Amino acid sequence: MVDRAKYGDNEALLKVIEEMKTEIESLAGFLKLSRQEGIQEITGISLESSIMWHQSKKNHIAMMLLAQNIKSFFIIFPPDKVTP
Repeated sequence: MVDRAKYGDNEALLKVIEEMKTEIESLAGFLKLSRQEGIQEITGISLESSIMWHQSKKNHIAMMLLAQNIKSFFIIFPPDKVTP
């Protein structure tokens, strides 16, 4: 389920957060916020982290494809063979 959540499955993410509810509530007691604000803060950070991780995976894949395209371009048109 965690893997599905990592790859953008919102239902799985909500289930993971629900399963972690006890731990989140426990951790919220250590923050200098009200208990409810602490729970909201931890849950929000968890959601943001998941979204950022998912975006970074997309960006990583995009950069890999770009690198492959650039490499292919230079194989077809090597810099020392091209005149400006």
